[in-house]
Amino acid sequence: MAVEHREEKNYQHDPAVKIGDLALNGPAGEHATGAGGSGWARRRLDATMPRTSDDSPAPTVLYRAAVLPGLRVLILSLVWTFSVGPAVVVWVVVASAMDASRPSLRIIGLCAAALILALLASALFVIVRGTSSAFAVSTSGVTVRGIFRTVHVPWHDVAVVRVDTRHMHRGQVLVVRHDGTRVGSPVTAARYAMRRGESTFDHGPQLLDVAIPVRAAIDAHQRYLRGEFS
Repeated sequence: MAVEHREEKNYQHDPAVKIGDLALNGPAGEHATGAGGSGWARRRLDATMPRTSDDSPAPTVLYRAAVLPGLRVLILSLVWTFSVGPAVVVWVVVASAMDASRPSLRIIGLCAAALILALLASALFVIVRGTSSAFAVSTSGVTVRGIFRTVHVPWHDVAVVRVDTRHMHRGQVLVVRHDGTRVGSPVTAARYAMRRGESTFDHGPQLLDVAIPVRAAIDAHQRYLRGEFS
């Protein structure tokens, strides 16, 4: 069942949205942390971005979900290590093609090498960009960095924040704009929980509970509607 946050001006909810031993209940950028803390609390960004041209404070990042730095380094190290083999194959194919006596064989060899190189480059691009995926909640809106593009949705465009119920994206944040278009963040899905330093159990037995990323987005949207970010 989708968890929905309706856009209303008269919220009856408690301003503090409890997240385990955390509470988002302070001014923008301030978070209360219980005993022991959490991976999310340790990875929140307290610093603001550069100031705008009119010298007004830049948006403050309240929550950020991304692949753990250590895990990202490990994945990239393994990827670059295993990419040596295909690179050697490309070199051998090119060398053999250049030594071919017939022009047709040379062309076939070079085309094969180009195809292998293109596939290798595409795989590296997807993996590198995939490990760089992120989801950020700030005082200006939500930002989703995916493999091919980065999308920023300001709060005034947000109509609903939901839990995605689709099988491959179950548990992820799904931001619905007023025009009906949807923006999802795969890194916030239940299957990525451990990779971003959070618990899969927070998503519930059916992986459809309101987990930390969704709670952070809903809380920030409520605060925007109450005028706290103006």
